[in-house]
Amino acid sequence: MAVIIIAVGLIAFAGWRAVQAVLDADDHGTSPRGLVVRIALAVSGLTHLLLGFYAATLVTRLASASGGSGSQDTAAWMLQQPFGRYALAAVALAIAGGAIAQLWKGMTGSFREPLAIPGAWMDRLAPLCGFGLVARGLVFLLIAVFCLYAAFTIDPDEVGGLESALQWLRKQSYGTAFYALAAAGLLAFGLYGYIEAAWRRVG
Repeated sequence: MAVIIIAVGLIAFAGWRAVQAVLDADDHGTSPRGLVVRIALAVSGLTHLLLGFYAATLVTRLASASGGSGSQDTAAWMLQQPFGRYALAAVALAIAGGAIAQLWKGMTGSFREPLAIPGAWMDRLAPLCGFGLVARGLVFLLIAVFCLYAAFTIDPDEVGGLESALQWLRKQSYGTAFYALAAAGLLAFGLYGYIEAAWRRVG
């Protein structure tokens, strides 16, 4: 049941990204910068749509106890296609682009602009939001590196998702501390999502 709820949430978020990209809900406009932002939103929407469909199929995977990593299975399929290496590299670059955008939002505080939060509450919640965005950006940047490495070594076993990125962090020096920090950051990002849902200006 929990996986189904996650799948529905991911697909719903993909729908919101589509509204942002196509209907320009945030009024980015058609300037070069605005179009780049809207294209990035569309890529984000497609990514979350694919994740939602994967989460839905995971229910049957778990039921059949097939084992294996979904990320590695997908990478293996992509690498078997014509120009598969370049497709996987393009996915990695799209993930990296989204990660850098989140790092920028978290570090510059630009996430504040569309939030209609009273001043006092904004001052209290902004550090949480910024921390969550930076943490998620760093983790997803690590995932992009895994994908790029797999693309250039043609080894789907090198592809990693969120779980692989966190496991890699845990194996490093002071890994437990990094792991806990990353987990806290992803939790903060989840709370940022609730904050955005409650106070985001639309249109």
